[in-house]
Amino acid sequence: MRPTEHGEVWVTFDGGETDQDFGNYERFLDEEIPKLNSITTGQVYLSFKKRKKPGV
Repeated sequence: MRPTEHGEVWVTFDGGETDQDFGNYERFLDEEIPKLNSITTGQVYLSFKKRKKPGV
């Protein structure tokens, strides 16, 4: 992620690069949030693509 386009990058304890909002949530909740809790549009599209039947 480029900070000039997306703002600051937050790196989760397990190495995921997320939006800075994740850091705010972690501080507010006083919990570490794993990268699996961050989902991007690309991940959603990929999951649909994997489920799509060939030739449809």
